[in-house]
Amino acid sequence: MDSAANCAKRSGVTPSRYRLHLTPDAAAGTFSGELTLGLAVEAGTEAIVLDCLDLDIEAAWIDAAPVAWRLDGDRLMLTPTTPLGGRASVRIAYAGRLSDTARGLYRGEGFIASQLQPDHARRVFPCLDDPSLRAVLELSVTVPDGWTAISNAAVAGRDGITTTFAPTPPLPTHLMAVALGAFHTTGNGPVSLHTLAPGPNDAWVQDTAVAALAFFADWLGVPYAFGKLDLVLLPEIGVAGMENTGAIFLRRAAVARPTREAATLIAHEIAHQWFGGLVTPAGWDELWLNEGFATWLAPKAVAADLADDGSEVAALRAALNADSSPGARPLSGPVPDDPAELFDVLTYRKGAALLRMLEGWIGDAAMRAGLARYLADHALGVVRSGDLWAALEAASGQPVAAVAGDFVRRAGPARVALRWEGRTVHLAQAGDDLVTLPVALRIATGAGEHRHTVLLEGPTASLTLPGEVQWAVADGYFRILYPDGPPPPAALTPSEAIVLVEDAWLALWAGESDLPAFLDLAAQALTAGPAATVLRPRLADLRDLLAGGARQPLFDAWLAGLDPPGPAAGFADLQARLAEDEDAALAGLCALTDPAVLADQLALLDRWPVRATEGLLANPAVRAPAWDHLKRHWNRLGEAVQGLGGRGLVAGLAAFTDPAAAADIIRFFHDRPAPAGLAGALDRIASRAGFQGWARTAMDAFLLRQGASGPAGDHAPTLAGLVAGFQGALVQRVLLDSLGLAAPPWMHTAENLRGALGAAERAWLQSLGGQTPMPADLSRRLVEDLEAAAAQLAALTGKLLDARDRDAAPIVVAGLARAAITAERRAELAALAAAVTLGEA
Repeated sequence: MDSAANCAKRSGVTPSRYRLHLTPDAAAGTFSGELTLGLAVEAGTEAIVLDCLDLDIEAAWIDAAPVAWRLDGDRLMLTPTTPLGGRASVRIAYAGRLSDTARGLYRGEGFIASQLQPDHARRVFPCLDDPSLRAVLELSVTVPDGWTAISNAAVAGRDGITTTFAPTPPLPTHLMAVALGAFHTTGNGPVSLHTLAPGPNDAWVQDTAVAALAFFADWLGVPYAFGKLDLVLLPEIGVAGMENTGAIFLRRAAVARPTREAATLIAHEIAHQWFGGLVTPAGWDELWLNEGFATWLAPKAVAADLADDGSEVAALRAALNADSSPGARPLSGPVPDDPAELFDVLTYRKGAALLRMLEGWIGDAAMRAGLARYLADHALGVVRSGDLWAALEAASGQPVAAVAGDFVRRAGPARVALRWEGRTVHLAQAGDDLVTLPVALRIATGAGEHRHTVLLEGPTASLTLPGEVQWAVADGYFRILYPDGPPPPAALTPSEAIVLVEDAWLALWAGESDLPAFLDLAAQALTAGPAATVLRPRLADLRDLLAGGARQPLFDAWLAGLDPPGPAAGFADLQARLAEDEDAALAGLCALTDPAVLADQLALLDRWPVRATEGLLANPAVRAPAWDHLKRHWNRLGEAVQGLGGRGLVAGLAAFTDPAAAADIIRFFHDRPAPAGLAGALDRIASRAGFQGWARTAMDAFLLRQGASGPAGDHAPTLAGLVAGFQGALVQRVLLDSLGLAAPPWMHTAENLRGALGAAERAWLQSLGGQTPMPADLSRRLVEDLEAAAAQLAALTGKLLDARDRDAAPIVVAGLARAAITAERRAELAALAAAVTLGEA
């Protein structure tokens, strides 16, 4: 997407007014359009270049004179007979097609609507489709019989089947909107609700919107600027909500029940009327100024107290997890070819986390005063991050730019080590890339509890307390390390416990902590309770990656001892709940492991393509058949399953672990358009494969201890799986050693793995009821065979790899080799077990 400067340079024009008439034909799936575009034109401009995609141009005029035109990709070139300058009026007659998916002007059952964000306005009318170029819209629509029309502005008049709307204030193209249908309308002051069919909770949706609108006007100190506000509930809009200025579109199912999530969604879209509508970021590289603000503000309008809101903190930590993963990017940086890639957890949640951190540092009063100034100074204009820093600095007197400027330019979170000794708390930044950070601390001492915010401006800082420090906990957008051990989970609030667990999770994935330490912390936190909501999915991920197959019974037994599972809902039960809570029911349907309902689960892909795709691919029980189903039906489902910001397909594919799956994905998209964000998903698969490669050994050792504590015969299948796991780990360690590459810090040495393999083999044989020890020569031969296979693989790998890939590729190669090698050894061990059992008989 072009920046404002690039757009002006490309075309030499700036839009001032779009006068647009649309005539849709729902039955035929087409529409026609007539556009008159008012422009300011630089002197000497020889051509006008507009954004235009999938439109059939019939004729064009400049200042009433016909002009030559041509289409070049998504550009429409208009060439006047003489150079232009000053003001110009462009008129274009054209036709287009109604989409069956939510982009541009699309049709659904009983309605037609627009979805123009991020760059789909060009599919509806030729325009300068850039967020920095605001212009007045004068829209009129020929409305199908029995339908009504809704747009950004109020209706100015109706003449037969034509509805004309009042001119809007200057808007960016992606916030222009139109919806047509046989709507039922209710009004309450400035807020009107439009539905295709009345629902039992419509009054709640409308009341929630009225309350949020009043809240933001009061909290920000800036009145709502657009007169009326329409809320349009539609069966499908591609996203949960779209913040078109003055005409918010919501997916009906997302607000079907009066839940906190639904209320937050409504408040999120209303917050955009200020952040996005009243002030618009000057480019997609500053999208966080829209989505970060709405994500941060929405809970304020819904919850009375966010001081220790565990669910909100968990959502914000999701951004820090993504920021610590492969493919992390800065909040403000280069814009990808498809700006839809930017609508991800980083833009929404990392942006919100920055604002939460700034508010906690400079205080509520300064934050509100700074935002009021920011909105007033730039009303109906465009902004950049620097405009926000200036307003907040003026209101607070704090060096906001020094903190926030580094934050938005940095990919990946800072790391802060926290330790205490005597009466002193010590902070230290880890790594070479130091930033300025406000660190919020809660400290328990013998003299009581203390709260402080320390501005960490260099590598270290310290704070002396009046009493002996018992423990301390920190909060902020950074990874917190506890070199001398963490605070006790039972002493923490829910939000603090969530931060503690999530930081331990990131340390585990970074190889800075070991698996037993994480599982010990998980046991404490689950028992204490406050972090259970975030721990359960983390432990489910470990089960998927490290404790599948024969290992699963032992892992499940350990987990059930800490967190007994509730009754599992069946397919019919979950289907019955769809009308009451679609999102919760869909999550349950996607988590089912019953192979008897696989066909029914796959059918969800047609009904809820984006959410079902993500859920089914995340479910290890149905991941492979779901991907096969998507490939077979790609022509029908391929476009529908790709959500904004990588949701749906891309997020689901990232759940794969096997590098062979990554190779299959690459092959599939070799001759097809790759979905936006696919490279990040492939990076995530490689990361998961690497983690599995070294952490499975630690899980095997942990589970071997669990198995040894119970009746051995109960765990024969599990112990057999552990034997295979230790075999594969030995192959991988020998491979890395032979290539001269550093093994992950928590991977056992080859010597330790030989010993662990022998112990696992003996325990496994004993679990079968045989007391005969493993024959020494056979055990030695198995180990020698494994090491020989690793050496051969190392020799081959060394020839194929160049220096750039030597740090990563051997681990992937080893992971691929382990499957084949352990399968051979598993068969040999099975034969040995049969021989021992037969000998006893």
